[in-house]
Amino acid sequence: MQKKIKGTNDILPGFLGEGVFVSEFWQKIEEEILNIAGLYSYREIRTPIFENTEVFVKGIGDTSDIVTKEMYTFSDRGDRSMTLRPEGTASIVRSYIENSIMKKEPISRFFYGGPMFRAERPQKGRYRQFHQFGVECIGGDSAKYDIEVISLFWILLSRLGLKDMELVINSVGNTQSRAVYLDKLKIYFKDKLDGMCKECKDRYEKNILRMLDCKVDGCQDILNAVPSIIDSLSQESKDFFNGVKDGLENLGIPYIISNRLVRGLDYYTETAFEIIHGGIGAQSTIVGGGRYNDLILQSGGNSVPAVGAAFGIERLLLALLDEGVISPVDNEPFYFIVLLDKEMEADAQKILYDLRLEGIPSTESDGSRNMAKQLKLADKSGARFAVFIGGDEWTASSVMLKDLKTSKQNEISFKDSDPLSVLTSFFKETDK
Repeated sequence: MQKKIKGTNDILPGFLGEGVFVSEFWQKIEEEILNIAGLYSYREIRTPIFENTEVFVKGIGDTSDIVTKEMYTFSDRGDRSMTLRPEGTASIVRSYIENSIMKKEPISRFFYGGPMFRAERPQKGRYRQFHQFGVECIGGDSAKYDIEVISLFWILLSRLGLKDMELVINSVGNTQSRAVYLDKLKIYFKDKLDGMCKECKDRYEKNILRMLDCKVDGCQDILNAVPSIIDSLSQESKDFFNGVKDGLENLGIPYIISNRLVRGLDYYTETAFEIIHGGIGAQSTIVGGGRYNDLILQSGGNSVPAVGAAFGIERLLLALLDEGVISPVDNEPFYFIVLLDKEMEADAQKILYDLRLEGIPSTESDGSRNMAKQLKLADKSGARFAVFIGGDEWTASSVMLKDLKTSKQNEISFKDSDPLSVLTSFFKETDK
């Protein structure tokens, strides 16, 4: 028997799925995403799920954990190096440059969604194929655009019903500020490396800022006393960060500052932020993002400021389930056709087609002629009413309806009209 690859998941409908992998939950999230994106005037962009490897090496940074450890990279038939996308921003930047979008509009607001791929150890909230929703605001150099992106996610999570969430912010400064800070980190960690993990020792040489992301217990006392990057910020970066804080306070969005928050990607400048949730264990970050003013220039385009963020749908669903605030999109049928007479099958199919044509969700049995089995399937389908086609009532120009929630039955005459008309009117008049 063939089995799915470890770290990937089937997303199944209804009772067939388990935990976060129920397709109706995903539809609920996607429905709200479209609503919020529309409120903020963000438009959808879709990029390929694989790119030339250089897109991610240049965009994410060749010393980042994603590039050095986690990318799914392969050679195609032309012996070119290709990579399944591990995140969305680098691909969107590539598309922005390639399609000369800067020449067509001063500020671009994009949203995207789809599968991402990272070769990491699967665990709760972390998978080898996972799914992200993200936004990118490209062209805006003011702190108000950072606030726009943060508030978009804050509203989205709030509308989904999430309560146990916390916004964490920091500034990683501009290039000049960060250079000053990296020198301070070199001095601070130099005589402490012997007491730190192997990964921290490696990062000290390759990308010292990544040391602040370490989760190893034995390193925490050293990391908790690390110098704050805020103290190394240039006046320009301080003013920008103050603008972000002022903007959040103006909107009434609460936040805390963490001087260790640097995010896991090398392209961030100025603002870095996360929205975290206490109920999903070690993978507590739901939303992560920040500003990346240098990325488009580094990727071969012009110097264009930008800010963006994304969340993993699986992690968000874990948080929503933890709080018990997620319910599936209502896509259950309103009518379930129960066929009583075999010779009425063509009539039943025509009624079923016409109901759907009217926009009324309807379904039927699997072909069973046994009424008890059909009603059992009707209950399982989640339908609101069973419609009996055939029998004495039908012969007398009446349709029998059974409320599958209350078991109450209604007989409705169609002598002066037709079955479709009375079923359509009943649908419109019923409290859904």
